[in-house]
Amino acid sequence: MQLCGDEPFSHSPDEVWRCLTDMHFMSAVIPDIDRVESIEQTGFVCRVRPRFSFFSGKVKLSFQLTSQQPPDKLKVEVHGKGIGGAILVGIDIRLERTGNGSLVHWAGELLRREGLFKPIGESLVSAAAGRIVEELWAGFRRALADQAVDNGNRLEE
Repeated sequence: MQLCGDEPFSHSPDEVWRCLTDMHFMSAVIPDIDRVESIEQTGFVCRVRPRFSFFSGKVKLSFQLTSQQPPDKLKVEVHGKGIGGAILVGIDIRLERTGNGSLVHWAGELLRREGLFKPIGESLVSAAAGRIVEELWAGFRRALADQAVDNGNRLEE
């Protein structure tokens, strides 16, 4: 299963890149997060409680930046493990400068499903993944806008 899309931002590619590679920033925008367990320079581990009709409980997610080619290419692996099942997702991100900011091209692929996640239908998984991605980008936008406001306020003080 693959999902992909484009996300336009009014911020420069440098600002967006900085946020995408800042694990404190990224851990704060994960949908349905219960808690962050650890943060390192190139990854973090958290627990989420996804709102899925086909799964209840918590999932431990490990995000790892597997390849960085500043300022425009990034690869991420996400390992998820819940009671009786596991997933592996690969994400490719490419940034492009636009006339009024930047455009993020992203593509995610479900590389592996194990255990209880394996028999779940493709359409159900796709719909759930689409909701998560939509919420993640919405949270990213809010946090990026809040950061810009905070930085502006600090400059005025």
